Amino acid sequence: MKKILKLVLSVCISGLFTTASADESVCPKDGKFPVAELKTRVLVIGETHGSNEYPAFAKSVVCQLLAANKPVILGLEIPENEQVGINRYLQSNGTADDRRVLQQGKFWQGKMQDGRSSVAMFGLIETVRKLKQSGQKVLLAAFDISADYKPVPLEKNEPFSIGRIDGEMTLNIIDRLRQYPDYTYVALVGGNHASRDKHYRNNPDFSPMAYLLSQREPIQTVYLSDQGGEYWVCRKPGGELVCGPYTYPASKNKVSAEDDFSIELGKVTASPPLISLDQ
Repeated sequence: MKKILKLVLSVCISGLFTTASADESVCPKDGKFPVAELKTRVLVIGETHGSNEYPAFAKSVVCQLLAANKPVILGLEIPENEQVGINRYLQSNGTADDRRVLQQGKFWQGKMQDGRSSVAMFGLIETVRKLKQSGQKVLLAAFDISADYKPVPLEKNEPFSIGRIDGEMTLNIIDRLRQYPDYTYVALVGGNHASRDKHYRNNPDFSPMAYLLSQREPIQTVYLSDQGGEYWVCRKPGGELVCGPYTYPASKNKVSAEDDFSIELGKVTASPPLISLDQ
């Protein structure tokens, strides 16, 4: 049965880089996700990149699952070759120097600062670090393809297909599920990848990650909407890439009949790139 919820989330960035135990300052006890209705090991959360509120919702879900004594893998749309740096940070003291070492990775330094490498997304990594160091059974997995992934063509020019990205994402998630059979996997990913349509927007070359995953594993999906506000995104208004805060109206997409949960986040606010903290 589909659960329709009204959820207003607030995000506090001020205490993001302080150390703390796994208390209410790390996991506020105000989550509204109906954990009892999660019947699968995989929950896919579709987001619009570049806000504070969508990652905050993912955090609240992780916290609720841990409170229900369910070990969690939080999967983020970060290139898998950043996993070494993430693991190092999770084992660190979370100092400013530790953060700077993490963000030396190509992913954090790239020109395409479209929200996946934001302060809010780093906040999820920081939350997992604190939870792990307080003894919670929580892991963090980067499941996107490596930043330098590019198939070598045979004889002719072979345009890169977005479908290959989703195929690799799917395999990465399935592999973690096999390795950690007692864990629930919460994947936060862009809305296109979270669709369960076989051919997204009738594109025969694009079967989204959530669809591919559903053919291999039972999954549930969350449709998130908002009342508009600002996202940190990248556009080409004059032909040149410009990343920054852009204002958007309220969500107009309709919830799919295949989504298991529909949740409204209220107004959204833009989250800048992590590298902006040291500029």
